[in-house]
Amino acid sequence: MPGVGSASAAPLITCAGAICTNHGNTWGIGYGRHQCSNGLSYPSIAVVPPHGTAAVLPANCGPATPLY
Repeated sequence: MPGVGSASAAPLITCAGAICTNHGNTWGIGYGRHQCSNGLSYPSIAVVPPHGTAAVLPANCGPATPLY
């Protein structure tokens, strides 16, 4: 049984926009949103270290290329 003040071994990640924070003791993946300069927002991930913060990985914000 864990004692008072013991931390979970699993990651505990919260994201606000493009920044994710890990309150746990292991690396984890957070799911946030990347804001492009063109105003569009895309879902993205961040690899977050224990007790650290990380920005989500940039999305492909460029214009769509024609398929022909």
